[in-house]
Amino acid sequence: MRVRRGTGHRKDILITLLPTVERSADLGDLSKEIGLGVIAKFRGENLAEPSLATQEEYFRYSENLAIASERLLVPYLQGNKTDFSEIKAFVAKNAEKAVSEIPEYRFPKNVRKEWI
Repeated sequence: MRVRRGTGHRKDILITLLPTVERSADLGDLSKEIGLGVIAKFRGENLAEPSLATQEEYFRYSENLAIASERLLVPYLQGNKTDFSEIKAFVAKNAEKAVSEIPEYRFPKNVRKEWI
């Protein structure tokens, strides 16, 4: 399990899970890690993503993430849950569905294929 401050467009906290044997030597490589929110969805839950405009909201959010991590991720760390491959299949299925829902982009007539 990895906990880190998000480096995206907004202030957030990123909590991910990955079996140790699949860990990359590159600490910046998150490509195989699965986020807490995705694992929550796999379990039929939704984690709220509140506004984090104030320090109080940020601390409340981090406390909620800690509680969710204890409930959803710690069982994997203790070896009590072994269905990580099912979560990976869930991620792949949802990714495939999301890609299929993207309409094929139609470029304007003045754009030639070789320019793309």
